[in-house]
Amino acid sequence: VSQSRYKDKKEIKKAQDEADIMYKKSLTGYTFAGVFNRRENKGLEIPTGFVCVDFDDVKDMDNIKSIIEDDYVFCSFISPRGTGIKALYKITVEEDCDVWGRRAESLIQYLNHKFRIEIHNGDFKIDDLKDASRLCLTSYDTDIYINENSFVYSGIVEEKYKDKPDYSNIQKPNVDE
Repeated sequence: VSQSRYKDKKEIKKAQDEADIMYKKSLTGYTFAGVFNRRENKGLEIPTGFVCVDFDDVKDMDNIKSIIEDDYVFCSFISPRGTGIKALYKITVEEDCDVWGRRAESLIQYLNHKFRIEIHNGDFKIDDLKDASRLCLTSYDTDIYINENSFVYSGIVEEKYKDKPDYSNIQKPNVDE
């Protein structure tokens, strides 16, 4: 991100024409959650213990400083569009992408509560974050923030019932006996 090889990368806007789409496809990207043999959660081979959170279209970059310097942030840098911030959070390393997604969801709940912000507004949705294989495009930021002593976030959202329990076969007790 801070290396000169990324310096020629221009800020990208939302892809509006074929040239924008082609340029966006030419950017280097990373799957910060791990090394994958294919870009889907089932392809995870080596987990890293990172979640990348996008803070898009930040109106006041000074006010986001406390968020991006949170104790769990390993690093943060300007987004490729130049209007937001990407922050890498350390989480407990997970081999299972479903569990990783529940940790990511818990992290968002923590951020929403602590900073009173809604991270998943606009184009960003919580389901996007729970995709461990999600690609993050490279940007150039000489002022990258790095905290090698950041803490590991270990919160997790409890697994929800996959199927609702079926109570239709339960018999009512006979109160006449």
